[in-house]
Amino acid sequence: EAKPGSYSIASTPKRLAETGEVELIIKRGGRGVPTRWLHNTATVGDAVELCAVGSFHYSSVVEDGPGPLLLIAGGLGINPLLSILAHAHETAAAAEPGPAITVLYSASSIEELTHKDQIEAIAASGLPDVKVVFTLTDGSIESTAMTGNTSDVVDVDTSSDADSSIEGSEGDSGAVEAVQIRRGRIDKALIRNAIGGLTRRHVASQLGTKGGGSTAITAQSAVADGVVQGMRCYICGPPGMIEGAAALVVEQGLQDANIHFEKWW
Repeated sequence: EAKPGSYSIASTPKRLAETGEVELIIKRGGRGVPTRWLHNTATVGDAVELCAVGSFHYSSVVEDGPGPLLLIAGGLGINPLLSILAHAHETAAAAEPGPAITVLYSASSIEELTHKDQIEAIAASGLPDVKVVFTLTDGSIESTAMTGNTSDVVDVDTSSDADSSIEGSEGDSGAVEAVQIRRGRIDKALIRNAIGGLTRRHVASQLGTKGGGSTAITAQSAVADGVVQGMRCYICGPPGMIEGAAALVVEQGLQDANIHFEKWW
């Protein structure tokens, strides 16, 4: 029985070009005939028909160079955003480091953070400039076990903006941590600080590339009036999460044309 199924591509254009492969992350127990067939019936060698559709895609080719990226994911919504993040990593170089990127990724527990190790490895590489905040919504003690190079779990303080910036967490060396894990949901304070931090990092990077002047002072004055031009936001997750996050991003000053989202329900 021919039935269509819609899935996000989690691999990169480079992998497709080099191997002819695309990677789909399909959760066991999902709804739909194709999903059940893939998990319960399909075997290596079975033929399927693929059709690439939709407008949810990222291009680094823009007139003024790659602007900063805010990637917001809920659950398996990380799949297409991982493709964007990995592509930025594959195409970054010391001479052309690529855009500043912040990833806000919410799941119920650490175990549900798909691709966690890969995301952490990209953030640790330094190319491109990536900051990551994982947020855990179940609040259980079992979900606070740390692995890899992440910092301690902290609570998301929804009542105050103080110390909620992802730019403000420093490790023993004094360097800003690339990855944080927090309890709570992606909220207004987290999005506001993510956008503010992205703006400052992007401006500082541009000034550093061009040279001259006090980067810190100039960057601070450059972002005083709001969001840097060219910032783009990609959101993928459950519908309610997408709608709420998109509204908060618009509230912070991003234009509708620069906000892209993918729904699968």
